[in-house]
Amino acid sequence: MNPGETCYVAGEREEAVARNPAVALWQTATSRAPQPSKTFVALGVLSAVIVAASSGLVPLEVAASGGAVLIVMTGVITPRSAARALEPRLLGLLAGLIGLGAIVFQSGLADVIADAISEEPGLLGDAPFSGGG
Repeated sequence: MNPGETCYVAGEREEAVARNPAVALWQTATSRAPQPSKTFVALGVLSAVIVAASSGLVPLEVAASGGAVLIVMTGVITPRSAARALEPRLLGLLAGLIGLGAIVFQSGLADVIADAISEEPGLLGDAPFSGGG
């Protein structure tokens, strides 16, 4: 095993595993056990999000946010688990990238980059986006 990898251990008694010197960190995982009854709920929510967003019924961000709320409301995950899944550094990175993307789009730089890519011969093979010429 490498550092950071997870190894699940089962034993007759929790104390026996916890006392083992090879076990550096012991944490009860019973609350994290798979819940087969919730699988179909989660798949249903995922399917609804995909259909709603791909059909144009609602914008993708609305469908995804609604799906996340439904996952918590139906008890597939707890609000605490959902909050723990939000990594602050990742959220900061995403917020910065969204802002950067908006700036690039509004300034027209995105169009310049797209035109340069599509018109550069050989960059995309036969330049499939160049309008057939």
